[in-house]
Amino acid sequence: MVKKILVIGKQGQLAQELEHLPPNNEVKLFIMGRPESDISDQHKLAEIFKATSYDLVINACAYTAVDKAESSSEEAYKINRDGVENLAKLCNVHNIPLIHISTDYVFDGSGDHFHTENEETNPINVYGASKFAGEQVIVNNMSHYVIIRTSWVYSSFGNNFVKTMLKLGAIKDELNIIDDQIGGPTYAKDLGITTLQIAEQILQGKKDGFGIFNYCGKEPTSWYGFACEIFKVAAKYGYKIPERINPISAINYPTPAKRPSNSRLNCTKLLNVYGIKQPLWQDSLQKCLAEIAKNEGENK
Repeated sequence: MVKKILVIGKQGQLAQELEHLPPNNEVKLFIMGRPESDISDQHKLAEIFKATSYDLVINACAYTAVDKAESSSEEAYKINRDGVENLAKLCNVHNIPLIHISTDYVFDGSGDHFHTENEETNPINVYGASKFAGEQVIVNNMSHYVIIRTSWVYSSFGNNFVKTMLKLGAIKDELNIIDDQIGGPTYAKDLGITTLQIAEQILQGKKDGFGIFNYCGKEPTSWYGFACEIFKVAAKYGYKIPERINPISAINYPTPAKRPSNSRLNCTKLLNVYGIKQPLWQDSLQKCLAEIAKNEGENK
């Protein structure tokens, strides 16, 4: 029997990547976004659960405007905490496992180690605090859940660092990029494949795979290192690239929301429990840029 998976957050990078993955005959994805699946609307959400009997839910919906959240904390918490609580309670009532996407921003970014799942959290901005609050309402309201903490997500869809670099490279000869914030760039397509692999194992009866997991591209880099690789690969596809890319300290690029300096994630638990390996972010970046170039070529 085909398993039904509800995906919340249709407009996001992850849901769009899931929508474009090759079809799987064993599962059917029902991908929904606003207005039909506003997770902050408890009654509307309840109607969705009544209309169809789902076997698993993936929550890819979030308030992700990190800087704007500093002045719009109520809206951030409405989606990242209250909406997630609505979803968790409904999943619990209907006995449906939930896979929820979280963030490296639950950590304060201190040190230079790889953060583990059982490490103490200490978010340093509203976005991170609201996402951690979302994790807590899941933990407090259900037991059959997987929380995936990821970092530096990019894709051929939506707005992200890779696409921003391509746009800036087209109009600027010199760019200053932060070199003292370290993390693992994560291709949303890889995250989507990983999420479905977890979902499939749960739907096949895996009972020992619930909890919190880390997942990101393998080998940490800085935003500067990431940008340099983006332009190195983009040049092969004929993109204009800056003449100079300068490494700078985050101190010289102030933003409303403070960012973690260390977003390294230890992903060993995911490998041990689900057998899922991290791809090298450089390999995934090449695939993403090939997809972007292909899409832009088709749209010309």
